[in-house]
Amino acid sequence: MPTKPAVGRGGKNRRGLVASSLSDLDEWIKLAPRNAGAYTNRAEIYHALGQDDAALADCAKAISLDPRSEMPYVEQSRIRLWLKQYDLALADCNEALKRNAKSARALGSESTHWEKWAYLDTLAAAFASTGDFEAATKYERQAINLAPMDARDDLNFQLRRYEDHLPYQQRR
Repeated sequence: MPTKPAVGRGGKNRRGLVASSLSDLDEWIKLAPRNAGAYTNRAEIYHALGQDDAALADCAKAISLDPRSEMPYVEQSRIRLWLKQYDLALADCNEALKRNAKSARALGSESTHWEKWAYLDTLAAAFASTGDFEAATKYERQAINLAPMDARDDLNFQLRRYEDHLPYQQRR
């Protein structure tokens, strides 16, 4: 079975690596068609390639296969932010948090596992889309503190926007 591809946030991988990852995921889904994680990962690849309808379809499939998982909702929220569907993105973020109560309780905690920075970043974007820049700034700062170094440039870009009372803007 193909291994899980390492796909960077926002499709930062070189185009060839993204295409290779898509091919690997297509094969993974053929071999394990009930694996929700494969669909969620492929949704991220489709989004990186600008194929957002296919990405949203894969998120929906992942949710139908594993309705308790928060990850398809997180990915779907990111895509909807990019599409400027802010209300839907915020709803997806809330669904993700409902499915992972531990993450919801840990939001803002210094002990939050580093992977949860993406939740905070998405939550900040959702708040910014509603005009609550104080909350957006608060959560974006927390995301920056938890994020790996290679994600911090994008997060700092968003933080500056929120501090200037500007909404989320995808950097591709």
